[in-house]
Amino acid sequence: MYNLDAENTVKETAAEWALRLNAGHVVGAEHLKLQAWLDANAANAETLRRALSVLQTLDQDSSDELDVLRGQAWSSFARRNRTAALRQTLQRFGAVVACAVLGMGLYLATPSIRSNLFSTTYRTIGNEWRTVELSDGSRVALDANSAIKVHFEDGRRQIWLTSGRANFNVAKDALRPFTVAAGDRTVIATGTEFSVDRQRGDGRVILYEGRVSVMANDEGMSQWLGGWPRPKKTVALLAPGQAFSGESAANGRTDTLSANDLQDSMAWRDGQLVFDGTPLRTAIDEAKRYADISIELQNPDGRDIRVSGIYRAGDAAAFITGVTAAYPVSAVKTSNGYVLKVRPEK
Repeated sequence: MYNLDAENTVKETAAEWALRLNAGHVVGAEHLKLQAWLDANAANAETLRRALSVLQTLDQDSSDELDVLRGQAWSSFARRNRTAALRQTLQRFGAVVACAVLGMGLYLATPSIRSNLFSTTYRTIGNEWRTVELSDGSRVALDANSAIKVHFEDGRRQIWLTSGRANFNVAKDALRPFTVAAGDRTVIATGTEFSVDRQRGDGRVILYEGRVSVMANDEGMSQWLGGWPRPKKTVALLAPGQAFSGESAANGRTDTLSANDLQDSMAWRDGQLVFDGTPLRTAIDEAKRYADISIELQNPDGRDIRVSGIYRAGDAAAFITGVTAAYPVSAVKTSNGYVLKVRPEK
């Protein structure tokens, strides 16, 4: 038999979680409570997705009635009032949400609507560099083929590095931590300078000034937060001159960089590639980041050739000429670039 009361309870609970998530109040143990509710019934997840999507879409509506309902729901939730007054407000607001769901259909079930509606995206393409000044005074330098999403509101400053590499010079604000999510890790700071590189397979974080903590993300929760990563566990505390890297955040390592290595790591902001005993494959990967042609490596005997030199980012021809002149490497032109081959030892 169809149970209307049970359905209303699910919708009401989904509305409460939607308000909590939208306010950023689902932290710590609340994550586990939400996950338990989602696991209890497959329909709960779909109902939450719709409630989140519609809530955030309705936030763009300027009608007086919706403003009043929205304000009542937010105020009641902020006071953590679990009485019948909150239920009544949520039910009234939920009724508007339910009508909107019916009208907007499956489009509103998209789980990434939260991050898409409430964030600003900055990106670079090809051989392009860009510096962005954010609303809090922080500055972000984007490397070539890089992208970030920015979401600022009261109490938090969130960045999502979705691709490439970026350097963050963070304006000091102890009351609003500055977080940068990249893959399975999140960097948390209040006022400092650091870089994060997703292009590398090890997701390296380098700290130049101040202090930051690196946290492993709770990947299981991300899909219910519009795809936005959420930190779960601290895996490293960095001091200036240190770097954190690893294929997974949970198994990462912290290294102290030399003064030269630290300086070389910032060269890309000046359009330079600096190699100092760098493995050939790593140097090629770095050159490819800026090249408009393909550069591949064939290394049959697996020799660890290390290269040194300074090259202009984007000048693939100069890089290939320099490497083949100084090392036992030959270049074969292809239809879309070059294949570099390590010559066998004599």
